[in-house]
Amino acid sequence: MKLRRFYGPYFILGCIFLFDPVIKLFDLLPNAVGCLLIAISLKEISALEYRIENAARLLYYCAGVGVLRVLLMFSTFSMNSSDMLSAVTVLGLLELFLLIYFFISFYGGLSYLAQRSDSENVLGQIDSVRTLGIVFIIVHTAASILPELTALIEVALDHDPDAFVGLSLGRLKLYKNYAVVICALVSLIAGIWWLKETAVFFSGVKKDGLFRASVEKRYGEYVGDTPHEEFFIRLKSVLVLMLIACVFCMNLRIYDEVALHHTLIIPAWVGTLIFGFCAWRLGVGGFALFPYAAFGAVQFVLGHLLTEGIWASVGEAIIPAITLCVVIATEQILKKRLYSYMDLDVKTELIRQHIALTLYVALSVAHAIKDISLLHGFKVVCFVLWLAFTVWTYSAINDEIKLRRKTH
Repeated sequence: MKLRRFYGPYFILGCIFLFDPVIKLFDLLPNAVGCLLIAISLKEISALEYRIENAARLLYYCAGVGVLRVLLMFSTFSMNSSDMLSAVTVLGLLELFLLIYFFISFYGGLSYLAQRSDSENVLGQIDSVRTLGIVFIIVHTAASILPELTALIEVALDHDPDAFVGLSLGRLKLYKNYAVVICALVSLIAGIWWLKETAVFFSGVKKDGLFRASVEKRYGEYVGDTPHEEFFIRLKSVLVLMLIACVFCMNLRIYDEVALHHTLIIPAWVGTLIFGFCAWRLGVGGFALFPYAAFGAVQFVLGHLLTEGIWASVGEAIIPAITLCVVIATEQILKKRLYSYMDLDVKTELIRQHIALTLYVALSVAHAIKDISLLHGFKVVCFVLWLAFTVWTYSAINDEIKLRRKTH
């Protein structure tokens, strides 16, 4: 059975989206797209080795970081230097750790498959390509963070203008622009080098007859005949996307010191649309998807357009209530598919999740009516509890898929 996705163009296309420099929060070729393309390329071969499966999961998390960067990019002009440093550093380090572990897991799993196939050509190049990938992502991350460290000097100058003799804010910004250009060039050179070597490596993998015959034979024997394997592959990606959607449900706002109002940076309507996409992947179509679009539109209007006066309180109450409806509807679809394909009942686990989410919504409504910090604290606790229960349930479903594959 052929591994069409692994031997297709998806992996190298994903690398093309990753190699370009990130300046501040601006990413010309979004890393989120690159991570998703690479994850698509690994969908089939990940069934043969657990480390490649873990690597694919890390890419979905990394795509979530990339989506967050794109959303924050629209707030760039209203951020001060310190906020920019915080955002760039946190996102950069998250992406760094996720991609380092991705390189280690993916090439570790590929090395095992190469050993099983007695393919010396593939095996002999894996260590160098893995090391180059890790070096690239370290340089890539450092190049995006280093220019923003001038924010620390800017804070010191604001506090004590005489702290740095002969250095003004205007000159500091000029030096920062030089640093941005130099770091971007270094990152671009490292990215081109990594992209070239990775393309050469994968070209060799595709031409290696021993390796290709071995993995395709194993895929046909151990995966191709597994009952509902196509559903398993689709379900695993749906579970990751639903987790990402849950994060967006927090509808997080930050206070914009320039515009003097709160700015929505993690909008709930994005999570609603992701849940709609997951419902479609689970087999829902036609007019049944219309409520997702309608609910997403309402959340968008309340989150971005009607944000003043009484409408702010209305949005704080209505947006979580819509989230509750969307989550319950999508997870009911998930429950039916699990029972239909796997004879797996997750009713108890979903009830536990929905209770925590309902408490969060109730506290959100109460907080919208009366602004008490204690209510906000309890609301955050319930949201985190709901996320924890959701991760627990989805991990259990994923473990059940692994068990059924091994048993088969």
